[in-house]
Amino acid sequence: MLYYLTYCFACFAYYLPRLAVNGLRWRTIRGPAGGDDLVLDVPSFPLLNGLPDTAHVIFFQGWNLRAHHSLQKHGDRIREYFTPLPRYRARVNEFILTVREGCDVLVGVVIRHGDYRTWLNGQYFYSLETYAALMKQVEELFGGRKTKFIICSDEEQDTTVFAAAKMDFCFRSGHMIENLYSLAECDYIVSPPSTYGMWASFYGKVPLYLIDDPAQRISTTDSFAVCEG
Repeated sequence: MLYYLTYCFACFAYYLPRLAVNGLRWRTIRGPAGGDDLVLDVPSFPLLNGLPDTAHVIFFQGWNLRAHHSLQKHGDRIREYFTPLPRYRARVNEFILTVREGCDVLVGVVIRHGDYRTWLNGQYFYSLETYAALMKQVEELFGGRKTKFIICSDEEQDTTVFAAAKMDFCFRSGHMIENLYSLAECDYIVSPPSTYGMWASFYGKVPLYLIDDPAQRISTTDSFAVCEG
């Protein structure tokens, strides 16, 4: 459903500038197709150099659109706007309260398998054994402190590999919104490069470790950083 809503909005933003509605003028600014970012909140951006005079309504379309300064400045208002509905907050709070019992450090783990099997030829598709090994490294960072893991995935998983590693964990298979905001209540997050883990880090101000190279050892908590957008 989310895919189709996104697709419909993209089509809307693409065709609307071609329509004249009550004399309004529309413009769509598209982000670069490559890997470069289009930073919107810098003086050199055209929006600050006369663009508002050419359109009443401006749409931005694309992936690599950034506004780093504005995101940091207005981060708390953005978090407030995207606060989950009360029924989701209640379930997340109840879940977190339960899993934190007898736990010193709570670590969220994102396993994204569905689309990552084929995206970029499976570059970020990691086996359960890889995740388990990384989780053991994280556990070692905290020495004698009681560490527990919340594992969230877009698929059902065979969790025997985690049980065999003798880690304290729970597999979170609930609603995707509840999973996302449960991650935001953790002390640390481990995730492949994915906006799912990054949003949880940003929203909850939780230090995040992105698994860019699964062979790279997690040897210090300095490897974690809060995602700022």
